[in-house]
Amino acid sequence: MAIKSKYPIKISIDDKPFSIVACQMMTASQKDELSEVTDKHSESFEKRDSLQLEITSYKEEFEINKHILSHGKVTQIVAVMFEQKTLNQDIFRLEKEMRELDKNIVSLNKAMEEIYERRFDLSVSGADKDALKKEMQTIGLSYQAIISEINGQVKEAKEKK
Repeated sequence: MAIKSKYPIKISIDDKPFSIVACQMMTASQKDELSEVTDKHSESFEKRDSLQLEITSYKEEFEINKHILSHGKVTQIVAVMFEQKTLNQDIFRLEKEMRELDKNIVSLNKAMEEIYERRFDLSVSGADKDALKKEMQTIGLSYQAIISEINGQVKEAKEKK
């Protein structure tokens, strides 16, 4: 039994044929490179989610304290007012940190597209690779769509064995 790692594929975009070779197996360094791109984006999203959760928690506590201020005893009010001031400062600080993070974070769609583009670059070769990339950019076709098509054709080729 022979194991095949490269599959010649023909992809047509608007009746323009492109011949490429899809490689299903990546080297360790290619996997690491793809992993770096993925990790870079996931860290940013995880940090943002963490900040959002912390802000929400502080805001809920702030609302509870507002209720205490309107219905509490005078002895509680002074302590709660001080806590409200601290919570307000923390909320402001976290929201500012999140705005700074948002300036540097790319949208989820852009992050996924960057990952798929890197995967395309690492796993596709052939005479028409660059022409295919240029055509994709010209018409605005996503790398996710091309990778999906490539995977479908590779799956069919494997099933024919």
